[in-house]
Amino acid sequence: MTSLNKQCALLILGMMLAAAGTTACSKKAPEQSSQAHPMYEAHCKEPVPVFTLGQHTNPTKDQEAVLCACIWNHLGSWERRTSEQMSQGKDSDISWLNRNAFPSRFGKAIRECGGMDL
Repeated sequence: MTSLNKQCALLILGMMLAAAGTTACSKKAPEQSSQAHPMYEAHCKEPVPVFTLGQHTNPTKDQEAVLCACIWNHLGSWERRTSEQMSQGKDSDISWLNRNAFPSRFGKAIRECGGMDL
């Protein structure tokens, strides 16, 4: 997958999750100051895409690990396959339907696992 395709996929995922109250795109909007309100980037050992939780969020590594495990456990079989493919940069292997449905499911898992309360 080209870097441009990956950036586009992350941007689409980020916009969809932003509508759900969280983002998965690790790029900051140009108007945000990284010093004033840095976005916390979650990196999981589970095969899920890198995601941010929002401004003023700074979980500990233990909280991040618990959140990541919970998110993984909340994903169904097709969601796990999609998550694995996204985290490996294999977006071209993901069906249009799964690529478009995944962000809302991923955002729901983040919310149900308390990611919005960290």
